[in-house]
Amino acid sequence: MKDPMASEHLIRVARIQSEPLAEMWAELLRQEGINPLLKSEGPGAGALATGAPLEYSIWVLASDADRARQVLEPLQSADASPDDETETRPF
Repeated sequence: MKDPMASEHLIRVARIQSEPLAEMWAELLRQEGINPLLKSEGPGAGALATGAPLEYSIWVLASDADRARQVLEPLQSADASPDDETETRPF
């Protein structure tokens, strides 16, 4: 029998401008029973000597996306951006 979770997609629920902040947000999701995936979105600090910060995105299973957005909504600020467009990826 096929595992229904095996075909569930991941949804990006936030983009954040720093790794420590992304880790804190991920921990809040874990405390709510949501298992997040953090993904770096670029070369980050030191790339071509630009000193650009490394942006992170937080991904969750599609079935957890609405709840994850509710948890993160009060934290949204200039350091993070909720995704207006829904991006999904296969799990």
